[in-house]
Amino acid sequence: MDLENKIVYVHAINCDRAIFGDLVSKYILLYKKARAIVVNGMLRDAHRLVKERYPIWCTGVTPIGCFNHPSGESDAHLLEGDIEQLREKYDHSIMVCDDSGVVMIPREKIDETLIRKLHFIETQEDVWYYCMDTLKMSTFEIVCQKKYLHEGSQISDELRRQLNEYSE
Repeated sequence: MDLENKIVYVHAINCDRAIFGDLVSKYILLYKKARAIVVNGMLRDAHRLVKERYPIWCTGVTPIGCFNHPSGESDAHLLEGDIEQLREKYDHSIMVCDDSGVVMIPREKIDETLIRKLHFIETQEDVWYYCMDTLKMSTFEIVCQKKYLHEGSQISDELRRQLNEYSE
């Protein structure tokens, strides 16, 4: 399976133990050249994953790992529907991963509206920091009152126009 430059998504089904740890992570990231790993489940070897600065997101860590034994035919058959649902949901989606966590954008939401929203968020954050750092507004004035949108505010007409355009 070609994982190069892809985000590997792993979904733990009916498991409250670590799905894998450093060994599998290293294999996926260094040898298969995946860009990142997102695990909806727990991982082990947290100290190594942090030390290596691997681009990994998971729901938690535990030293208690899963058992490595073949699942029976009946077990695999029970999971086929779950696996297909997950594949349908996550294939060709976009995952945005940062220090705050992970957000998944489903493929049906990847369109011009998404691009406009991303531009709006970027512009809005630039304006918010400008208002706080330069204009010395409080967070209440910035976020709640949106003083920067009022006539006579000290942001440019162009920025105000962009913010109004994006929010429509």
